Amino acid sequence: MSLFAELKRRNVFRVGAAYAVAAWVLVQIGEAIFPAFGVPDSLFRGMVILLVLGMPLALFLAWAFEVTPQGVKREKDVDRSQSVTHETGRKLDRTIIVVLAIAVALFAIDKFLLGPETGNPDSAATGDGDAQSIAVLPFVNMSSDPEQDFFSDGISEEILNVLAQIPDLRVAARTSSFQFKGRNLDIGKIAGQLNVANILEGSVRKSGDRLRITAQLIRADDGFHEWSETYDRKLDDIFAIQDEISTAIADALKLRLAVGAADAGPAATGTTNVKAYETYLLGREQLNNRTRSSIESARDNFRRAVELDPEFAPAYAYQAIALLLLTDKPTAYGDTPLGEAIEQARPLIDRALELAPQRPEVLAAKGFLENQRENLELAVEYYDRSLALNPSNGAVRNWKRMALAGTGRFDETLGISYDSVRYDPLSKIALYNHGLTLQSFGKTDEARATLERLVSLDEAYGNAALGTFYSRQGDLESAVSHHYAALEATPDRVPNRRRLAETLIDLQLFDEALRVDEKTRFYVAIGRADYPLAVDIAERNLARSPRSITFLQELLYARYLARDSAAAASADELWTATDQNPFRVGIQGLTIMSEVTRASGDRQAADEYLDSARAYLAKVESLAGENAYAFAARAHLAAVEGRYDDAIAAIAKAIDAGMRGQPVFDLPVFDELQDNPAFIAQRERLAEIVARQRAAVLEMLCGPEPIVSSWEPAPETCSAYEQSGQYRPQVP
Repeated sequence: MSLFAELKRRNVFRVGAAYAVAAWVLVQIGEAIFPAFGVPDSLFRGMVILLVLGMPLALFLAWAFEVTPQGVKREKDVDRSQSVTHETGRKLDRTIIVVLAIAVALFAIDKFLLGPETGNPDSAATGDGDAQSIAVLPFVNMSSDPEQDFFSDGISEEILNVLAQIPDLRVAARTSSFQFKGRNLDIGKIAGQLNVANILEGSVRKSGDRLRITAQLIRADDGFHEWSETYDRKLDDIFAIQDEISTAIADALKLRLAVGAADAGPAATGTTNVKAYETYLLGREQLNNRTRSSIESARDNFRRAVELDPEFAPAYAYQAIALLLLTDKPTAYGDTPLGEAIEQARPLIDRALELAPQRPEVLAAKGFLENQRENLELAVEYYDRSLALNPSNGAVRNWKRMALAGTGRFDETLGISYDSVRYDPLSKIALYNHGLTLQSFGKTDEARATLERLVSLDEAYGNAALGTFYSRQGDLESAVSHHYAALEATPDRVPNRRRLAETLIDLQLFDEALRVDEKTRFYVAIGRADYPLAVDIAERNLARSPRSITFLQELLYARYLARDSAAAASADELWTATDQNPFRVGIQGLTIMSEVTRASGDRQAADEYLDSARAYLAKVESLAGENAYAFAARAHLAAVEGRYDDAIAAIAKAIDAGMRGQPVFDLPVFDELQDNPAFIAQRERLAEIVARQRAAVLEMLCGPEPIVSSWEPAPETCSAYEQSGQYRPQVP
């Protein structure tokens, strides 16, 4: 008998085929389930090697032994007439058929059911089909020591920072991905909320002086584990381990995600002091809460971090940012005079630049400083340099948006706003500003949907945003309801108090406005038509904070309303302070400057201001369409030009669009219209609208079922309610 025939008789070929198919099935199963249990790639590779080495052994055993009814015997000990190899062969044939069927089924499932084109309709891993996108979830601290959380978070953040430097890879921002810390949610749902195609998750376990870090890359549309690895290290230099492993993971993911090499970036943490780093991370978390107390705590923690490590550049940078967020600007959270805060922040940023001139946090802080100093073009340059190193920072994109608006580049601001929420989709700061930006561009429905989504993430923050939204729409009743809800939840969020007070001023509830925010005394004086008092308040504010553009604008406005001849000097000061930037002055400010300088005899300057106001208005209307702000500006311009019928028509449209501020009718530019029946009719119409809304708000605050249980309105507020005829005493 030939060798081939003997191999066939002894079922060697059948055993080889069955072994090959079974091994392939085992490899496919292992590749699918090993990552889910944290099995490192090295063990998987070991299994494949053993299966390959097992083939010759299986063939040898098939040649040398035979399975008989009495058990396994050596082939030479079996009588050929009693051999059952033909029956064994049929059994092997059936086994091969079954294993092949399993193999085909696995192939079909992988190809047609788990393929990326199918996805999970409930997960919606990405909103734009961007396969080269990823979110790094906070690594789970598997150690018994909860204080090791900082290291787990640090690993996640440094991996994120390294990945963010890879071109063509979109990485969800830390503020969004860290929303899922401690939450056991479906990967597909997480990816859908973060708008990414891939998720990197992992765990950290510390035992004695040993450290084990496991990371795994998961494809979001089907939950398939693309890659996993386990790193075992001796715990001697914790930050060196962070750097090493974050770089190793990034290198591995570059191949998996088909993206380029990371740009050269700075060292990961910026410190080798564990306590300094932990304090810094706490400050970062507090800063993102955006209340006065949380920002003050963040400032203090950043200060402690640099005391612990005087060469910790990011901590210097963020301490400066915290100081600049605590100024007396209307959009800030504190009461430090702007000039004083700038002087406190400048040496901190200089030191950070000296230590780490290419760190994205440091460049962003420098941009924010220049923004406060009104060097807006320079601020944009630093923001761009920061975003080139870390495109995922939604806060920096928002700061850039505001700086661009201040330079008149409005056409770029909407795109920047969309990018902010694309990279940082769960950031309450990004969503807040994006919603109000959409409203400014006339995208009202999309703006409302964005802010309602914010409510689902942070109810207080979302209510504050909706309060501003409805105030702009002219629905002051809804605005007050949302603002008070936010006030009750976070009483020390300064911008919310300010905007609520401004809404109450529009409702002519002046004492209530002062109870909410006494710093609105200037606008209360304007609302009460006490213009000399408004001038006095503005002068004192400016003396305390002479670098404030806001206070210069308020002084000009008050002097204009008071018919004060010093208004022309205020116009010159404002123009100089803004470096002759019309977009920092505003349309109304430019129009007022035109009036007061013309009255002082400087017709050339007056014409230049007026031309700037016209150009500004044209740009706003071309981008945002017709809104209350544009209509009010158009009315002012028309009156300056003597087109009084057009002015009245524009005022009517402004009221329809949501304008509720009644002092507009007292502007000196409308002096010629005070006896005009059409002008009077519009004034009375606005007064009726406001009176109706004020009555509803008084009921909300002082009625039998007040909307805020923890807030005690000003005594004058409820006295007005009782005198209005709405008061209904409760019957015991």
